[in-house]
Amino acid sequence: MTDGKLDIVVTYDYGFVNGGAAKVAIAGALGLAARGHRVAYFAPVGPADPRLAAGGVKTVVLDQPDLLGDANALSAAVRGIWNRKAAAALRRLLDGHDPKTTVIYQHGWSKAMSPACQQAIAASGIPTLYHMHEYFAACPNGAFFDYPAGENCQRRPMSFACITANCDARAYRHKLFRVVRQAALNGPGRFRRNLKHRVAISDLQKRVLSAWLPPPESEVYAPNPIDVEDQGPAAIADDAPFLFVGRFSREKGADLAAAAAHDAGAPIAFVGDGELGPILRQCAPTAEFTGWLTPEAVSARMRQARALVFPSIWYECQPLTVLEALAQGVPVIVSDNCAGVEYVADGETGLHVASQSVDALAAAMRTLMATDVARRMGAAAHRRYWKRPHTIERHLDAVEPALRRANGRVALGITDN
Repeated sequence: MTDGKLDIVVTYDYGFVNGGAAKVAIAGALGLAARGHRVAYFAPVGPADPRLAAGGVKTVVLDQPDLLGDANALSAAVRGIWNRKAAAALRRLLDGHDPKTTVIYQHGWSKAMSPACQQAIAASGIPTLYHMHEYFAACPNGAFFDYPAGENCQRRPMSFACITANCDARAYRHKLFRVVRQAALNGPGRFRRNLKHRVAISDLQKRVLSAWLPPPESEVYAPNPIDVEDQGPAAIADDAPFLFVGRFSREKGADLAAAAAHDAGAPIAFVGDGELGPILRQCAPTAEFTGWLTPEAVSARMRQARALVFPSIWYECQPLTVLEALAQGVPVIVSDNCAGVEYVADGETGLHVASQSVDALAAAMRTLMATDVARRMGAAAHRRYWKRPHTIERHLDAVEPALRRANGRVALGITDN
């Protein structure tokens, strides 16, 4: 009889925290190990987070650059389509695991692992659980967003219309690279045929992807966790500004926030940076610009804000900044085109606004300029969030059964004799 514990191989592009997906992958590996599972962590891009080894997680982390970090563009393109070295290392790791008791828990492949690693995973015969952080499972550019047009893409992925569309954030040659990579993913990588068990992080993501992916044998809703301390609801001052946090880019709606603040005559602070910086400073000459801040400093700025403004215009899967604001007792103005609306109760903990509408955004700002309204919504946001906080334990309570279902044998306690 099995001991009821799994051998879990967590895979991701990075062995260290450089963003939300890496944070979830590493925290999940540590949490699963703490629950008694035998966990290994694989990544092509190092270094390895020292917490992994300290937490009893076996690490196989290579010393490769990611695609953008490689000075040789041709080498990066070849490795992005078929990373032979990473696939060979992953194959050696998987050869030491019994498919009867093992699950591969995938978090992402597009920055370094490549379709070659998907071929190694499929060839191993080990069941997988795929954690969908974005849309790369179906869409070549990973966002279902036409960046030059500034609108959501409705084309069928990998159709002629998709392949010929210049929808990439940088240049059409990058789009062609992504098309070749997607063809390798679904061809020799055997990704779609092996995509039987999935984790979705929002209803929006699940709805968008369900039209383009084969029906799964199982799919679990497990929003990503955030690491935030309950300090009570923020004390919203009469002169508190609105706050935008993130990359100053078109898809994030930074320019919309600046234009709406100007129209509403509302004070606003921008935390972050990006290509739209000059436009924002022109649209909102009285705004404060802090540049990028540490997570601790961002939390402090949130607690000084009147409301978070989140006007993202793409199908953002799970904006963690929205959850962090709600946890701090700060109301949120959120675009109805992103998954943030799933966490904001319209008129109670914040306001929903029509995507890409400066007028709607400005009207919402005027509503929250009434400090008593902002305070009431902030207190409700704090109360509602902390009834069911997005902790790592709650996250793993959803993921752990999904890993067992993917394996099947351990879930049923099947013996080998």
